[in-house]
Amino acid sequence: YHCHPDHVTEQFEATRKALGVLEVGPGDVTCYHMVQSFPQGLDISPEEAHQCGLELLEKLGAHQGIVCTHVNPVADEDGVLHGEQMHNHIVFNAYKLPEFIDPAHPKAIKYNRCNDSYEQLQCWNDEIAFDHGLPIVAELDASKLYDWDKPDRSTERWRDRMRYDIQQ
Repeated sequence: YHCHPDHVTEQFEATRKALGVLEVGPGDVTCYHMVQSFPQGLDISPEEAHQCGLELLEKLGAHQGIVCTHVNPVADEDGVLHGEQMHNHIVFNAYKLPEFIDPAHPKAIKYNRCNDSYEQLQCWNDEIAFDHGLPIVAELDASKLYDWDKPDRSTERWRDRMRYDIQQ
């Protein structure tokens, strides 16, 4: 969305530099990652799931982003992998595209990650699900969330696992 999949990193960086942010430090957030999941066993094509991810990016509007759609594989007792749950990984630039900067607030150049923005994302996601005739999760079961923070963060193993999963 507003970038080419083969040049996402370079285009995110170009946007940031166009806003006058020439360098970032190790703790600076330059992009955000979110997962848009669909219920296990839902009859949804990869194309429709991907379209839902693109629509969520469009609702963000001011930020470049990329959607990667795939199925969480589950191994059966014979070790054969089967698709289980369709979901999107959505990565978007923390910095707004220059044409979306409000002249009344010229320093508001980044995504404001807070409870209000999270609730807005949930609302947009529900609208998209409704428009596609998909179920809306009413009560989130936190015990079923896949959390990258669960592994021991004192090692780099969790990052290696995440890199491997994304590359696959």
